[in-house]
Amino acid sequence: MLNSNPYSAFNPNQDTNWGKELTRVGQITQHNLSASGGKNSNNHYLSQGYLKNESAIKEINFDRLTMKLKYDTQISKKLKASTIIGYGKTQSNNHETGTSYYNPFTSIYRLRPDFKIYNEDGSYDTSYNFKVNPLGVLTDETRQLETHDFRGALNLNYELIAGLTLETSLSTNYRLTENYNNFPSYLGKGANYRIGWSTVPSSYGNQRNTGIFTWNARSLVRYTKKLGENHTFGAFAGIEQNAMDMKGTNLSVLNLREGSETFDNGTPETSDSFRSESSISSTFLNLEYDFQEKYLVNTTFRRDGSSRFGANNKYGNFYAIGLGWNIHKEDFMQNNDFVNILKLRASYGVNGNDQISAFGYSGTFDTTGGL
Repeated sequence: MLNSNPYSAFNPNQDTNWGKELTRVGQITQHNLSASGGKNSNNHYLSQGYLKNESAIKEINFDRLTMKLKYDTQISKKLKASTIIGYGKTQSNNHETGTSYYNPFTSIYRLRPDFKIYNEDGSYDTSYNFKVNPLGVLTDETRQLETHDFRGALNLNYELIAGLTLETSLSTNYRLTENYNNFPSYLGKGANYRIGWSTVPSSYGNQRNTGIFTWNARSLVRYTKKLGENHTFGAFAGIEQNAMDMKGTNLSVLNLREGSETFDNGTPETSDSFRSESSISSTFLNLEYDFQEKYLVNTTFRRDGSSRFGANNKYGNFYAIGLGWNIHKEDFMQNNDFVNILKLRASYGVNGNDQISAFGYSGTFDTTGGL
């Protein structure tokens, strides 16, 4: 049992139904609205969506709002353009998961029914479960996460000659994340706050704000050629650039006034800021061939360079080859009525990633004192 005193005498006069006290009927509400139209060579599309998810666990909710605008136009006989603008916002308040005694779902099955929720004066009873009264944690602790996403994209397609096109695209995304936590001193995290080896109950809070800006630019030339009825060739080659800029701040405050939603009345504990930048430069080539749309060959090659790696190991070469067979197009498959599409495919390739920390390629030194 999750109890600060698991051997306390059982109270037969108390019968708490934790499942009833901590849960509710979950509900999902969703609304979507869209409009589209066009005239001559211009087309537009507008959509908006809203989702509200009320969890089966009390006080845990998720809200999402999305908006999107797309506009396509044929500027000239050979030039087409497409633009997309989007916005998304989410708000959620969550609590811990896993086997932690802070997890309200776990408490339903692990807390004794003779534990009370409230004291006689109406306050939450914190005499058990390491002062983690699950209903009090849900109602009085604040764990809010809010995100804002701003997206934009521009695509251009120009036909140089028949079968040969030039394609250029630019896309951007900015995400702002605000993570706000506030814990009272009389239960849960605040009641178990530790300074060194000592537990010192404190009403405290922390907030982390992060902004991430990413962009991608790509240009490629695409060529398609069909020879007779049997042979189709395709190829495209291009360059691509990706970049990311992330920065943010962290703030932790102690001794907040109980019930305060701001941090200006507490004692700052820690504060810091951070920033990270990275980019990837790429060139790529793709070749395709099919015979009678039955037998397919595809090869790719790309060279990527990441700013996360050192000067002597910045670039990598990656390739792949794939073979395909559209079995359903064979003559012996034409008279069956139980298989519509049957394809056999095999491929082999080499890829990589740059998911290391900034300057992770370089060695670092640290010093410690003591005897």
